[in-house]
Amino acid sequence: MRNHHRDVPNVLIVGSEPAAEAALQGLSSLFAGPIQTCVLPGPLQLPRANCAALLLRNVGALMPEQQLELSQWLDSGPRVPVVSVNASSVHALVANGTFSERLYYRLNIIFEDADTALGTASWLVNGRREPIVRDVMAEQAAEGALLKIH
Repeated sequence: MRNHHRDVPNVLIVGSEPAAEAALQGLSSLFAGPIQTCVLPGPLQLPRANCAALLLRNVGALMPEQQLELSQWLDSGPRVPVVSVNASSVHALVANGTFSERLYYRLNIIFEDADTALGTASWLVNGRREPIVRDVMAEQAAEGALLKIH
């Protein structure tokens, strides 16, 4: 049987909390099953059992040893997509040497700038290059609340 989760590439979302939450909501339909969440800074808990995705909140706070552990886990060929979220540019952390360039590019297969609604994640959700953030935020404004994925 084909594993649908692995059909979803790793995604990096950068932006303010409300915009990032909207982008996450837009992507949530891609994951049928439990999503394991790691809030950083804190322990990095990599999936050991079947889960639909690994969500890394504040990925820029990964310590060097955690970056190595995550890279080794990715090298092992997990069949779990990684969705990373950060409030500011992770590339700036690569430039100043505090974040692994190799890991950055592995997590950044699909990039979404949630604040400007520019990125490539929208085609995953709706098959068009219109921003998922705008679609989701408009729906949430109509409903009156943001739904958070934890």
